[in-house]
Amino acid sequence: MAIDIKTASGKFQDLLIRHELDVLGFTEKIQGDILSILRLLEKDLVAEIAKIDVTGVSATSYKRKRLQKLLQETRTIIKQSYTETYGVASEHMYMFAKNESAFVAAGLSHAIGVDLGAVVLAPEMLRVLATGVLIEGAASGEWWSRQAYNTQYRFEKAMQIGVASGESLGDLIKRVRGTKENGYTDGIMNVTRRDARALVRTSVQAVANATREEAYRANDDLIEGLVWVSTLDLRTSEHCIARSGLLYSLDYEPIGHEIPWGMGPGRIHWSCRSTSTPKTKSWEQLSRNGAIRTGGRPTNIQSIFERRLREKGLSQEEISEVMMNARSSMDGQVPKDIIFESWLWSKSEEAQNKLLGKGKAELFREGKISLTDLIDQRGRIRTLEQLEALVRELQITA
Repeated sequence: MAIDIKTASGKFQDLLIRHELDVLGFTEKIQGDILSILRLLEKDLVAEIAKIDVTGVSATSYKRKRLQKLLQETRTIIKQSYTETYGVASEHMYMFAKNESAFVAAGLSHAIGVDLGAVVLAPEMLRVLATGVLIEGAASGEWWSRQAYNTQYRFEKAMQIGVASGESLGDLIKRVRGTKENGYTDGIMNVTRRDARALVRTSVQAVANATREEAYRANDDLIEGLVWVSTLDLRTSEHCIARSGLLYSLDYEPIGHEIPWGMGPGRIHWSCRSTSTPKTKSWEQLSRNGAIRTGGRPTNIQSIFERRLREKGLSQEEISEVMMNARSSMDGQVPKDIIFESWLWSKSEEAQNKLLGKGKAELFREGKISLTDLIDQRGRIRTLEQLEALVRELQITA
């Protein structure tokens, strides 16, 4: 769908869409660094299995002692590996948050047409955002600790089952590494790598959105609200479908609807791909409030435009043209063509059924529910039965 880039909000959203390619590139980079650490962890676990060799003794009591030693040694190895993993992830996320803050400042100047001194977040705030953003109620450090625990648990169970089954040393190693016949996808470390990739992907999106939202609030003299933007495909969750295109205040209060913000884009559920885009204030609002910062003091927007355009060497005629374009673009409107509902209407019944489920899709096609009805006022997904009850209630009150 084409974005209406005639408005300042639309221009920023268009820039944001292009920027997602950079975000994907960063995600792949940090995933590569984390997977390198986990490959070393796999080698260390395999080396411990070979060194202690539970299969090298026949008596059950000796096997048990060697197994306990193996599990004790690997607990330390796994803990150290995930401590390093979290440290690498945290540093990457800090640099990423720094880049996202700079992107918002530059993006606002691009969208409006003139550098109006957009605020860049302080390093202390960026550190907090990089490590303190919650994903389904838990910070990234807690999620990495959970993954360390899960890896240790899978390793212990695999070794206990293998030893109890009388497997060979090679078989125990295959439980960790996987088998060549299956492309090494059937070992416990493949699950560990998959979980790590998902956590990196979710963390990047969460930090990106949290940093942008904090930057939007820091520039509240230019921005008055947030628009929820959902990815338009058949993997989008009902949480994000219902919120697509909805407007919220900078304090996350619903505007013109009752659907709560919840944890927000990128954080409302695991692997969330939604984001938000700012709704810029109109030219009239900015001129009336005189709230643009310059050297820490509110200044009239028109005088800033004219002065900075003259500094660029523009003639009076060119300045007048830029000013006219700025006035027309800064209309305070929400970007168009980002509503999920209109996108879904363009899809086949089969695609609608796949996304919503047949029952919900039929209610949608019959015009009995809108996509915002998928979520109740407490942010919970309504079941088909609850939606049918809602339809009956509306029919009675109509």
